[in-house]
Amino acid sequence: MIVTDLWVARTATGVSLRVAREAAPRLLEVLYRSLPPRLARVIDLSGDHRILRVVGPEGIAVATAAGVAIPAEGRIASAVIGGMMAIVARPAEPAPFAIEILTSAANTSALRARLREAGAHDGSVHTLELARVLRGWPRLGAEIDDRTLPQEVRFDELGGVSYTKGCYVGQETVARLHFRGHANRVLRGLVWEDAPDATQPLVFQDEKPRGRVTSLAWVHGLDRWVGLGILRREVDLDRAVVACAQAATVSTLPFPMDA
Repeated sequence: MIVTDLWVARTATGVSLRVAREAAPRLLEVLYRSLPPRLARVIDLSGDHRILRVVGPEGIAVATAAGVAIPAEGRIASAVIGGMMAIVARPAEPAPFAIEILTSAANTSALRARLREAGAHDGSVHTLELARVLRGWPRLGAEIDDRTLPQEVRFDELGGVSYTKGCYVGQETVARLHFRGHANRVLRGLVWEDAPDATQPLVFQDEKPRGRVTSLAWVHGLDRWVGLGILRREVDLDRAVVACAQAATVSTLPFPMDA
């Protein structure tokens, strides 16, 4: 089962782990318990470092205009942006953000201003949440809990699990499911014409419960609601379902732009 999801950036001197704030204690607990102190050190940088993420199809162009040196896809690079030291990471597709900038807390406001001058707009957790849902990316506390298997939430499609690396805790279950079976539950997209009722998250098809809705988002440009749900594999993707007490269609992930 998944303890937490996280982003990993490998540098010449170590590995940087970027994790949601609420998951940091459980990650640190695992690292402090598992890493031999003579071989590796764990340093918590959350107090004096911040992460800025640039979201949207023009994110790379805007960051470039702000003087950010963009690394190749799936790579990171040290950079000096307007005299400020930073580490820039560019995730592989289909990530929910274009680039990520790790810098000191003291530089955050100046970097935000520099990005705004280049055409960026200040976002919020809601902006990141919408981008995440549209890209079909699971989140701890929504699609992921301590009973979730990686294949249920597309981690094998997103590059979040390896079937070739050496031994790790839980490898047998993950590998057996991949090579000898399949997950009974799958992360799917959902699209509504009418407003869904978030207080009724169950999904039905043929009046039988087939899963639950885990995330909802309003897409202003498309004038409709979209969401993510963990559905039974036997759901017929070509037929409508009832989700959050409203008729909905099932979508592939990531959502097509005309969803």
